[in-house]
Amino acid sequence: MSSQQHIVDRRNWQYLMYGQTPTHKRRKGTEAWEAMEATPAAEDVYRICLVRQKQADGEPLHWSLFIYKEGVSTGMVMQVKGDVVHMHHLHAQDINIFGSDSFKDQFDLGIVTETQRNQIWTAAHQLAPPQADSQAQVVENCQGWTIHLVQWLVQQGIVNPAWIESLRNMMQPIS
Repeated sequence: MSSQQHIVDRRNWQYLMYGQTPTHKRRKGTEAWEAMEATPAAEDVYRICLVRQKQADGEPLHWSLFIYKEGVSTGMVMQVKGDVVHMHHLHAQDINIFGSDSFKDQFDLGIVTETQRNQIWTAAHQLAPPQADSQAQVVENCQGWTIHLVQWLVQQGIVNPAWIESLRNMMQPIS
């Protein structure tokens, strides 16, 4: 490691820095480094992650996407809520989701620019929430809606396509 390279710990990740620029990352406790994509210096850089939150006993975990700026505890959440028959958008800004009592865990999906952040916010508003005529006809909840939004992110080249299968494997049955 050169004198300009150093490692920075943040949450569950370690970043190999060259000066002030992260060049590689790895999950703490692992050995393999993953090269990070370069981001334009002209725009602020944000992280996008899947957040899972606990619900009532017997209920599947609630999923949402969260975008935040490194070093800032608040960000914007994109989610659908409500009973599985009549779900609705409940997006919000200036939320500290990591400080929520229901917070379970997060999965870092990547880095986005401010322009991409705004595009994702718009796309989340345009993606219809799951609806069903009756409980018996419900086929999707917040988890499915979140995967649809991640699929859009993949189509835009923002998120690695491998996340789709990983997220599908984490889905829980609708109760």
